[in-house]
Amino acid sequence: MRAVKACITCVMLAVFLAAMANAMPLNSSARSVIPAELQQLISVDYRALKDSATAMQLKQQLMPDNIKEFETALKGVGIDPDKDVDTLAFAAFRTAKGGTKAVGVAAGPFAMKTVVKKMTLRKIKPTKYRTSSIYPMDGGMMMCFLDDSTLLFGEMAAVKLALDTRDGLTLSMDTNSTMSDMMSDVDSGPVWSILDQQGTQNVMLSTSP
Repeated sequence: MRAVKACITCVMLAVFLAAMANAMPLNSSARSVIPAELQQLISVDYRALKDSATAMQLKQQLMPDNIKEFETALKGVGIDPDKDVDTLAFAAFRTAKGGTKAVGVAAGPFAMKTVVKKMTLRKIKPTKYRTSSIYPMDGGMMMCFLDDSTLLFGEMAAVKLALDTRDGLTLSMDTNSTMSDMMSDVDSGPVWSILDQQGTQNVMLSTSP
């Protein structure tokens, strides 16, 4: 029975991957906020998912829990990941104090002015962090537009660290040659992940948090 289940799983994954092509890599705004001390990066190409009904059905079964949490946060501000997002990345990184923080970066055709207007109508005021405006989201997360179509979000401390990286106060992942090289090997897949820890590995499809 286990062999049969394993075979079915392999077939499902093969269909999932074969149904999609021409995935989108991380844009420059997304890359700029990811610190050099990157521990794990997961990227989901929603544009590719939209092109396959089968892939959309498999999505909920295969998607890591941390990506699902970020999807819920986006829905709380009126952004539907299945309709309004092209790519969603989850980045976990080490901090100077030895802990780990995580941020999400969503890119898509959602308009910054429209989202900000919705926040204003709900009387939600931003917190200024240098030149950036950080808005509260449901679930204790915060969000900040990096440009008209790229949104950074996560806990306040993590968002600030990401903005520090973008503003050149800390090194970005582009200075981490190990992780950058790993990403260049896998970032053409619809769902891909790179992981840097003891026993560093890179995988095309991650099904675990």
